[in-house]
Amino acid sequence: MHFSRMDQTRLLETALHLTHSTGWRADVVAWGIYDAPDGDLLGVAVFQNMDVNGAEFHFGLAPGRRLTRGIIESLIAMATHPRGMNLPRLFAHIAADNRAAQAAALKCGASFEYRIRGGLRGGRDAIVMVLERGDALQRTADDATDPAVRGV
Repeated sequence: MHFSRMDQTRLLETALHLTHSTGWRADVVAWGIYDAPDGDLLGVAVFQNMDVNGAEFHFGLAPGRRLTRGIIESLIAMATHPRGMNLPRLFAHIAADNRAAQAAALKCGASFEYRIRGGLRGGRDAIVMVLERGDALQRTADDATDPAVRGV
């Protein structure tokens, strides 16, 4: 898996299309996730509203791609690890009718925070979920030692 911030304009335009977000703030940073350094785009991760409390997180998969455990773990590590972006928490606005994305966030260790009525493009409701760095890093450590997760 390869991450790149090259060509922010293209990445942000792609992310807007993939995430159905309403737009980006001035402090936005996008990361393209590729299957190899010169490979195909798997998805785009966007971080904005960054401060000492964390960042708002948006993620969109490229058409025809599936969300894999490797993508999730890599994104969490990049965002929360002290040698990565070192964010203490991630806030995600997930469409209220996107149960699969909510379930994926819960599996990563995120928790439900609140609902925003009309918080997404087209007036759709958003569920705000938060992932704390400690929960994410503990989840990764637990998975690394759990034989069922490792496939042993």
